[in-house]
Amino acid sequence: MRISAVLLIFLMLLIASLGFSHGGTLNSQGCHNDRKMGGNHCHRITPTNTYRENNLVPQVIDGDTIEVVQNGRPERVRLTEIDAPEMSQPGGPASKRQLQALINGKEIRLVGSGRDRYQRVLAEIYVGKTNINKQMVSLGHAWAYTRYQTDPIYTSLESSARRLRKGLWASENPVPPWDWRNWRSSNRNSNTNDSGKDRPRCGSKRYCREMSSCAEARHYLSQCGLTRLDGDLDGVPCESICR
Repeated sequence: MRISAVLLIFLMLLIASLGFSHGGTLNSQGCHNDRKMGGNHCHRITPTNTYRENNLVPQVIDGDTIEVVQNGRPERVRLTEIDAPEMSQPGGPASKRQLQALINGKEIRLVGSGRDRYQRVLAEIYVGKTNINKQMVSLGHAWAYTRYQTDPIYTSLESSARRLRKGLWASENPVPPWDWRNWRSSNRNSNTNDSGKDRPRCGSKRYCREMSSCAEARHYLSQCGLTRLDGDLDGVPCESICR
């Protein structure tokens, strides 16, 4: 009993000593008056990258982009390691809905790796211990973005989703978003008369040598039934431009 009382007194004196030397409230820079040494005393503040719903409401732009509010300012975040279908292509709206289902109303954590040329934050998103970027690929709503890949697990997750025909892999020959973007860009530049059309029409081309891109070849195979483009029946048309 006597030992416990002595220990309690020691702890009270220690706390009082700490309070004396570090008294006062921290300001926004983490500084306060140092009563022991005089002047200001500053503590290093480690910025948090965990955001709660009451001070951050994520807005899902598409399957690989969200917008958050940080320090009162909107900030675009591009999910790293993955590439989701564009909103203008098949699978785009479904990919967006899947990302919404995974993060809306939940506490999220961003693990960033810099910014891209559009000044978007590049990050992996976590809900608890769950990596949302990996979830999007695993559920079949995004590709592993091999061009910028640093973690090979994403390729394995995509292979598994393909095998199980999850998400976008339930359809035949889904077009990778990078091919879709390339086709849209070349189509706008080369065919201004058809600028209002989002996809190539069927019936005008027959052979791989006539295809301007892999995306176009995939369209002719899957949407126009031009099976001659897939001579070995592996689901990949015009392998000279799609490999």
